[in-house]
Amino acid sequence: MKCVRTAAMQLEMQRRDHAPGGLISRDRARGVTAALPPFRRRGDDVMTRDEAFPSNILSVDQIEPERTLTIKEIEFETFKYEGQEQRKPVALFEETDKRLPLNRTNWDKIVAVTGKRNSDDWPGERVTFYKDNYWDDRANEAKPCVRVSAIKPGANGKPPTETTEQRAAPKPKRSVAEDVNDDLPPQFRR
Repeated sequence: MKCVRTAAMQLEMQRRDHAPGGLISRDRARGVTAALPPFRRRGDDVMTRDEAFPSNILSVDQIEPERTLTIKEIEFETFKYEGQEQRKPVALFEETDKRLPLNRTNWDKIVAVTGKRNSDDWPGERVTFYKDNYWDDRANEAKPCVRVSAIKPGANGKPPTETTEQRAAPKPKRSVAEDVNDDLPPQFRR
């Protein structure tokens, strides 16, 4: 007959082995390292990925689904990538200590949203970031990335919406002839 261990039995064995004087404590006292990790109850010292591996770079997990930030300044930093040093622009923000290295795509979107080509004019501008994917040819898979939204955020961080007056204003009516002739070249219109 095969012995089946239930979760409760497994938990009790771990408690017994990790208790003072238990199997693992005796092995540690003799200098033998345990094969099992130390016992940890659910809820004790729970960490997120960002807490376990702190970084000063803004990650995809920190902007999901989207996040609007105010640019404080743009600096240039040197990064090492595949053994080569690269100098890249990095955006710093007022709301967080995290920074975001900018690629050409995000740089061009910030220029489009702000209407300012020079990065010295960007401080104070609000930009919305969202999670996207790009195709990594080397790994042959889609990977997550941070992108800049092409829509300029409003004062509250959300895209501007129509006001009540704009929605209530009557829209000019078009005649059926105008609707029908819209897509026709001039020589075929009546």
